Amino acid sequence: MLTIYMPQGASFQLINTIVAQLEGADGPLTGLAIERRATVLLFDETAPKPTVFAKVQPASDARPPGAERVCSGKIIVACELTDCVAYRS
Repeated sequence: MLTIYMPQGASFQLINTIVAQLEGADGPLTGLAIERRATVLLFDETAPKPTVFAKVQPASDARPPGAERVCSGKIIVACELTDCVAYRS
């Protein structure tokens, strides 16, 4: 399991850029969490690397058409506690 800590000020754009880079290099996103006031992204290095990368978005946004839910959790986005969901199209 690969654990990545993101700063509190990270935007959705930055989070999703990191998710795409790490899914392509290390394996799929498996979890979103908060630890010690930082956003935590969890990746499974033992699973096959996806070719379509997950996208993290606010839980209040509509699910993208045809997308599968990857994981969900509260994280800190732009210094705000946010309920989020990651989907893979």
